[in-house]
Amino acid sequence: MGAGAPRRAAATHVVSVYGADRPGIVHAVAAGLAARDCSVTDLVTRVLPGDPPVYVLQLEVAVPAGADPDALVAALRGDPALAEVAVSVQPLDADAF
Repeated sequence: MGAGAPRRAAATHVVSVYGADRPGIVHAVAAGLAARDCSVTDLVTRVLPGDPPVYVLQLEVAVPAGADPDALVAALRGDPALAEVAVSVQPLDADAF
């Protein structure tokens, strides 16, 4: 990393989103995280087959020290664009990867 390059924050939590696939989910989650000074360090999406299919979004994020993950979940759930999806935030289990 060169001088003056930004330091990459280490992931501390996993944000999971499940629900019907529709435009705007990734944007709403990323904007909600950014508004709370969280950095996305990794992101994976997929659609699980079924009737109806289920959209899955999982993000590894760096949550600022002292931030309340429960408040983060409440803020994301309060976004009208995320009204019909399930959102959870869990501490990252470093041993799982």
